[in-house]
Amino acid sequence: MAKVNNIKHSKDKFSISLNFDVNDGDLSLINSIRRIMLSEVETYAFDDIKIIKNTSVMNDDFLRSRIELIPIIYNFKDSLEEVLFKLNIKSDQPNKRVYSGDFKADNNKIYFDKEILLNSLKNNEELIIEAKLK
Repeated sequence: MAKVNNIKHSKDKFSISLNFDVNDGDLSLINSIRRIMLSEVETYAFDDIKIIKNTSVMNDDFLRSRIELIPIIYNFKDSLEEVLFKLNIKSDQPNKRVYSGDFKADNNKIYFDKEILLNSLKNNEELIIEAKLK
């Protein structure tokens, strides 16, 4: 029979964790519990990405793929499917870096780390993107 010991719970700005030790338990049962817990966590990801203008050297599909990989952090009570994210940047310098924080949600909330590098623009290059979560 499995016995649960040493339960610890911590909560910070970006995560909630639950740690516990299971002694004398069947590994397949423990793995099943882990998989059930993970399957119940609701997640969002960028799905509908419209690249309106891209004059950078980065290909649209590659840029879309980078945007899709941005991890979303949100309050589980919010529904984000109607939130529109916009990015509109024109470079006025030789090496303008574009970060995830340059995406602005239409409700003015922040849903991801602002310092994920997406692209680098040369002088007079432009990016205009609209994206939704699913």
